[in-house]
Amino acid sequence: MRLQKILWTLLFLSVPVFGVVSFWFCDLYGALWPENVSKVYGSKIDHLFDVIMWITGIFFVGTELLLVYAMFTSKDEDAQEKADFVHGNRTLEIGWTLMAAAILIFVAFYQIPTWTEVKVQRPRKPADAHITASMWMWQVRYPLWDEQAKAPRKLDVVQPALAETFELTNELHIPAQETVLIYVTSRDVIHSFYVPKMRVKQDAVPGLLIPVWFDAARPGDYEFYCAELCGPGHYMMRARVVVHESRADYERWLREQTARLRAPDQPAQLATGDPPTTQLSLAEN
Repeated sequence: MRLQKILWTLLFLSVPVFGVVSFWFCDLYGALWPENVSKVYGSKIDHLFDVIMWITGIFFVGTELLLVYAMFTSKDEDAQEKADFVHGNRTLEIGWTLMAAAILIFVAFYQIPTWTEVKVQRPRKPADAHITASMWMWQVRYPLWDEQAKAPRKLDVVQPALAETFELTNELHIPAQETVLIYVTSRDVIHSFYVPKMRVKQDAVPGLLIPVWFDAARPGDYEFYCAELCGPGHYMMRARVVVHESRADYERWLREQTARLRAPDQPAQLATGDPPTTQLSLAEN
């Protein structure tokens, strides 16, 4: 019986050991979270995840060790001594209830600065794009380039002027190394704009125009998709974020698209040849 108790104790002890070791290896090799390419906002969100993980990890290990201790020190069923029956301890119950409440209150107040920066303090800048989600695609509208002003035209996010904008399907272009401001809405059901590597997630709700801001520190192509089950075609709502090297490179791209759309001998639709297909069109009044 003594050997059986030791074996069961070691089995339960392996649970916290395996949990801690696996999390440590995943974090060491970058498999715990998706790669973070957001320097301003993503790092703050990752910090909140780390704080919560450390709190839950410490209590997970502590409770498992208490369980192992209780198993190892408990009396065998063939022991000569009488068993001790415990019906409860009000002091302990009040103590761990207050401890759990204190942790929740700490997390609630600790996350306020990050939540305020990510979701409340909207950057004071013109909108870079307007995204409309529908079953099952993302329609991204951009302002045309104003050659006289040497800047993009102002994008009216409430009612975009069709003659001053153009639209891409399933493709969002943004500049690197700066905060990007976009607005998302939905045409039919609730969708969710989610870019894992930039730590941004925002529901797109019919009838609501919701500002979203984030940043990308490194140029490249990244995936975004719908994170809300929106119907049988939900799996098709995969798209990409194209991060340009700089604001100048992004504005050069805007000028190219504007010139191409205004060329009389150019087709109204352009295909990239890579999935997802990009559709570019200039709407008339």
